[in-house]
Amino acid sequence: MERKRGLGIFLFSMFCLLALSNCVSKKEHLMKVEESEKLSKELSILKSDHARLQEEKKELGKTIIDQKSRISDLENENSLLKEEVQSLHAKAEALERKRDTDIRQMKGTYENLLEDMKSEIDKGQITITQLKGKLKVNMLDEILFDSGKTVIKPQGIEVLKRVGNILLEVKERAINIEGHTDNVPIGIELKKRYPTNWELSSARATNVARYLQETIGIEPSLLSATGYGEFHPIASNDTAEGKAKNRRIDIVLVPIEVTPFSRK
Repeated sequence: MERKRGLGIFLFSMFCLLALSNCVSKKEHLMKVEESEKLSKELSILKSDHARLQEEKKELGKTIIDQKSRISDLENENSLLKEEVQSLHAKAEALERKRDTDIRQMKGTYENLLEDMKSEIDKGQITITQLKGKLKVNMLDEILFDSGKTVIKPQGIEVLKRVGNILLEVKERAINIEGHTDNVPIGIELKKRYPTNWELSSARATNVARYLQETIGIEPSLLSATGYGEFHPIASNDTAEGKAKNRRIDIVLVPIEVTPFSRK
């Protein structure tokens, strides 16, 4: 009896152990399955992240290539800008040297004219002024022309020769010949040739320009002749003295780029 009872207890114990073992195995299985699913999800996430990182890597590679290309372009632009700056500096220095040369030349011309024209200057027949890069020789008509005439008289030829020989040495300057009159209307006989003071002043300026070209040898492309008639007086036409000052020829030296019509 005791023997059967012990066997029963043994069998019951074994059954319990088997049942318990089965429960443990099932629990572990479920845990393994759950862990496997979790790992699968993590793996999927990692694969997705890896794929995203690969794409980002590709985009970053493209960006790096673009940046390198942009850097190369900027370096080339910078190099060109440096060359341009150097070229501008060289041009500025050349212009500065040219300006200094022009100033010295104009000063020399001015001084030479003052010295050579001293007699006429002392008599008030010629005035010479230098201002803002311009040099002006103001010559009264009485030196160059007889009343109502446009042919240069011998005394005028002598004076123009001296002036012209000095101007012949001037470089890089335009020489504008300007004819001016007083406000007295043209006389009846003279009116047949010169209807107004415009024509008279233009003819006198043209003859002076022709003399400087044909006799002195000044380059004609540097010369211009303009008649201003009575409309640019430098003195009052109410007096004989004022009228005499207004009847004049101005020889104006200006930089080549300045036209007669841009002067003030």
